[in-house]
Amino acid sequence: MAEAPLGLGRHPSGEGGLPGSADLITPDSMLFQLVGDQRYALSGLAAGNLQLMIPAIGAGVTEHSDFFNDPWDRVFRSLPKIIGSVCDPDAKATAEWIWKRHNKIEGADDGHGNAYHAQDPEVFWAAHATFTVAAFDMADRYTDWRLDDDQQEQLYRESVGWYRRYDEGIDMAPVPRNYRAFREKWHYICEDVLEMTPAAERSIDIGQRRDIPRPPNITEEQWRVLQKPVSEVVSLVAIGGIPEDVRERLDIAFSLADRAKLKAVELLARKGFRFLPENMRYYPQALNGMAAAAEAA
Repeated sequence: MAEAPLGLGRHPSGEGGLPGSADLITPDSMLFQLVGDQRYALSGLAAGNLQLMIPAIGAGVTEHSDFFNDPWDRVFRSLPKIIGSVCDPDAKATAEWIWKRHNKIEGADDGHGNAYHAQDPEVFWAAHATFTVAAFDMADRYTDWRLDDDQQEQLYRESVGWYRRYDEGIDMAPVPRNYRAFREKWHYICEDVLEMTPAAERSIDIGQRRDIPRPPNITEEQWRVLQKPVSEVVSLVAIGGIPEDVRERLDIAFSLADRAKLKAVELLARKGFRFLPENMRYYPQALNGMAAAAEAA
């Protein structure tokens, strides 16, 4: 493995032994409850932008998908499997499917000319880290949960168990040993790794123009009504969920008015979501996982 694949070198907080087992993840666990909740998509949109800013992932998306012509395709292909790798009745099989799908994603990035492989330990972990950050951000922004130190550590241990599901022999060296070390490494990535790749620039541009393309599950007639409000919300959560220091460093505009609107979206998600029936609050993968666990009990 290269010493520093696309700027993602080995950060010292990634060394050492690790807690966390996949057995920690049950329908009652924090990770399951967060990732299985429909609001996870709100923080997940920001996670998608952060992934595109990781040079190896931005290059992989550019070279191995039709992202520039069909940006929704990546969301609709990836998000159900990511949720399933936590919540499916056989979540480990779903996670292993994700791992195997990344076996042949390789190439060289445009900005640096460095070789990349999607299963490079640091690159694959960085992608997973964005989903972990999304779980913490969802709890903070879109729910009434206020995690204390012990709960933060527990949620992080569950995220490590999630990571172990991808492959029996997955390299754990990049994984920080505790939540504090995770935050240190994530700060390092935000400060020294993330950059405006062509894929990230395309995604940010769509959001800033409030010109979200029609999702494939919505008709043209429905989209004429929904495009403006959906574009507004998607833009606010996908750009506003990017850490402020990253937005400033990469010159991503997000006005005071945008901040106020995002706060309104967060408040609506926190206070209004509780009134939805359970089958609308949770993804099908989570509902299936809950049913399977109840049957096995």
